[in-house]
Amino acid sequence: IMTMPVGVTNPDPIDQPSDRVVVAQDWGGSTVFRFDPTVSKPRFDTVLTTAARFASVSPDGTRLLYQTTEGSRVVATSFPIPGRQWQVASEGREPLWLSNTEVVYRLGVSWYVVRVDPLTGEPVGAPTVLGRDPRFSDTAGWSNRLSHDGGIIYVQGPAQVTGTHVRVIPNWVAQMKRAVDEANK
Repeated sequence: IMTMPVGVTNPDPIDQPSDRVVVAQDWGGSTVFRFDPTVSKPRFDTVLTTAARFASVSPDGTRLLYQTTEGSRVVATSFPIPGRQWQVASEGREPLWLSNTEVVYRLGVSWYVVRVDPLTGEPVGAPTVLGRDPRFSDTAGWSNRLSHDGGIIYVQGPAQVTGTHVRVIPNWVAQMKRAVDEANK
């Protein structure tokens, strides 16, 4: 049994920066919580109520990265108590920490890396393209996660096949009707 704030219906654990801290998302209310899974009756503490999605805690546990629900901006702030907010990207999806100094986010079918100040999360340079895959498949919830070797795991859709030619058969319907009539005689 756990104690949750009033109105929270389905907290979804989305990050576990340590054995004693789990970050959970209430997708319906776009609120972010933290709790200690090692205690017998966990209590959810509200971290963000600013319409945040896809929260991710920095490797050192001092900063939080998230996507805003309005405008899909990527923002960094302090953790566990939010402070000043730094806009990492004006538009982006599902941000993740690559390290204490690098953030990755997705925009469409491309991933970008931004270097950030390890103390504040403030961007210290322009984003650079990490990779692009036109076959990327945007799934419900998290569509990409980091692998243990530093790569990105995501679902890849089928190859896009384009036709090399189109054959036009004049009066095709009439020809098929005649062929059916002939076959039924």
